[in-house]
Amino acid sequence: MHKALYRKWRPQVFDDVIGQDYIVTVLKNQVATGKIGHAYLFTGSRGTGKTTCAKIFSKAVNCHSHINGDPCLDCDICSSIQNGSAIDVVEIDAASHTGVDNIRDIIEESVYLPALCKYRVYIIDEVHMLSTSAFNALLKIMEEPPAHIIFILATTEVHQVPVTIISRCQRFDFARIEDSLIIEQLLKVADGEKIELERDAAAVIARLADGGMRDALSIFDQCAGFDNHVTRDVVSKVSGQADRSFILEMAKAICNEDTASALSLSMKAHSGSLSFNFIVSELISFFRDVMVAKSAGVKNEELFPVASDLDMISSYAQKLTMGQIMFCLDILSETLNTIGKSSYPNVLFEQCMIKLCSPALSADTSALLSRIEKLERRLLSVPADFSPFSQPAKTAEPVSAPAPKAAPKAEQKASDIDIPLGNESAPAVKPVEPSIKNEAKGMVPFTAWNKVLEILSSTNQSLLGALRQSRAFIEGDIVYIDTNDFSFSLLKNSENNRQSLKAAVAQVSGAPLKIARYKESRPAVASSDAMAEILKIAERNGVEVTKN
Repeated sequence: MHKALYRKWRPQVFDDVIGQDYIVTVLKNQVATGKIGHAYLFTGSRGTGKTTCAKIFSKAVNCHSHINGDPCLDCDICSSIQNGSAIDVVEIDAASHTGVDNIRDIIEESVYLPALCKYRVYIIDEVHMLSTSAFNALLKIMEEPPAHIIFILATTEVHQVPVTIISRCQRFDFARIEDSLIIEQLLKVADGEKIELERDAAAVIARLADGGMRDALSIFDQCAGFDNHVTRDVVSKVSGQADRSFILEMAKAICNEDTASALSLSMKAHSGSLSFNFIVSELISFFRDVMVAKSAGVKNEELFPVASDLDMISSYAQKLTMGQIMFCLDILSETLNTIGKSSYPNVLFEQCMIKLCSPALSADTSALLSRIEKLERRLLSVPADFSPFSQPAKTAEPVSAPAPKAAPKAEQKASDIDIPLGNESAPAVKPVEPSIKNEAKGMVPFTAWNKVLEILSSTNQSLLGALRQSRAFIEGDIVYIDTNDFSFSLLKNSENNRQSLKAAVAQVSGAPLKIARYKESRPAVASSDAMAEILKIAERNGVEVTKN
C-alpha cells in the first residue's frame, strides 16, 4: 500500500521541523539540560507541526542517548514510540474522547510509574473539544502532577481552552510556514521521490496550503498521482482551481476596464465549477505583485514568488497608477471576506468584476483616488504648447463673469520667481511666457530628460515616480523642471533626492548643471472662465465630468 507523503516525510528529529525555529530551540535546550516542564500547550493552524513536535519531544525526553536534545532514533524506546507500541506514550484524540470519564482514566493511571520509559507522556490532540467537566478533572491533576507525568496539549482553537488550563502550561504558538520554505521542502521531497516538480507549480501548491506543510504534501501527493511531471496546469486540474492563464486573462480584463470580457470569464468560471475564493486570492496576489513592482521595480526577484510573470507585472505597473492598484486590492479583499459566506458567490464575484472595471460606480476613497489620478494623466497628455487659459474658441458660448482685478506687478513678479536648489548661487528664474516664447529667449527643451529619468529608475525609484510626468528645459547651465508642487517638494526637502537628480543630469549632460523650478507666467483669469476651460479640456480628452 502506498504510504502518504505527509506520513513518509514527517520529521523524526527537531532539526527536520520547518519554520518553527524558536520552538525547536527551546524544546531541544530543555531536553539537553533536563529542565523539562510538566505541561505544554501547542497551538497554531493545521499542518504546522504541533503533533509532530509532540511526538519528537516524547521520544527525546525518554531517550537514554539523546544527541543535543534530539532523539537518537536507534534505541528500543525511540523505535517503540515511533511505531506506536510504547505503552508509556499515550496519544488521545479529544474530539472523540470528550467526556470526564476519559480524563478519570488518565488520573487513575497516573499513580503508576512508567513501564519502560522515564516519563509517561499524554498527548491530547484538539484539546479544546473536551467538555467542561473533563477540563475541570484535567485541571485537578495538572495542578499537582506526579513527577513522571508530562502533558502535551495540542489545539487549533486556543481561545476555547480555559485560561486556568493555559496558565498551567508552557505555551508555544506555531506560526504558518512561509511559502518559500514550503516550496524548498516540496522540491526536496520531489527529488527524493523521483518526481519532476516545477518551481512555479510548487509555488501554487504552497499558496493553496495556506502555511500548512501537511496540506502541501497532500496536494503534491495527489498531483503526482495524476502525472509524474507536476506543472502548474496539473496542480490546477487536480485541485479544481483556475489555471494561471485564466487568472492573467482576468487581470488583463480588469486592468483594461473591459467589463464584457471580465463577465464572460466569470461565467466561464461558474460553468467550470472553479473556486471563486481561489480566483479572488490569486488576483490579490497578482495585484500585490504589481504594487510591489510599482514601488520597488522588478529587479529584486525575491519579492516575487512566481518569477515567470514579471514581464506582464512590470507592464501593468507602468500602466496603472498606485491609486488604481490600491482600489483593486481594496475591492478584492472586501470580496474575499464575504464571498465564502454568500449563497450566490457567482453573483457576488460578477459584482466585484463590474466594480473593478468601472471605478466610477464606487464612491469610496480608493475609487475616487483612482479616478482623480486617471483624470490627471489625461490632462497631462495635453500638448505642451497648449494653455488651458487661452482665449475661448469663436464657436464657444461666451461665459459672463465679472472682469478680474489686475494683481500688483510687484506681487506678480515675486510669485513667479523660484530659487534654485542647493547651496549654489544661481540666478532666479525670470517670469516667462508659454513655451513657444521661452525658446525665443534662449530656454529650450531638455531633450535628454528621458535619459535622466531612465537613470533614476535604477538609482532612486521614489523620485522617478514623482517626476515621471514632468518636463525639463535648459538655459545656460541651469535645468528648469516643470512639475507639480508635491513632486518639487521631494527635491526641495531631501538632500538625497537632490544629489540623485544632479548625478543623473551630470551623467547625461557630461557637466554639472544647476536645478531650478520652471513656471509659466499666466494672466489672472476669472474662476468661471478657468472652470469652463478645464471642462473643455476634459471633454476633448474623453473624460466624463459631472457638473454640480
